[in-house]
Amino acid sequence: AFSKSGRILFSGKNNGSIISWDSFTGELVSKVAAHENKISCLAVNSDGTALCTGGFDHSLKIWCSVENGL
Repeated sequence: AFSKSGRILFSGKNNGSIISWDSFTGELVSKVAAHENKISCLAVNSDGTALCTGGFDHSLKIWCSVENGL
């Protein structure tokens, strides 16, 4: 999923981590150990302030930033 601006690309990995990339430079922005098992889905909400991830660990997690957006 892409951030609202389209600059940041979020991806989920089989090890349960979320990786974000700068789509302009191709550089790694961050890597977060988010779930205990692989991530099955992720999406950014319409106003760009939250990212929701779902994992094979039977949980949903919401990552949000109300100041700057994702």
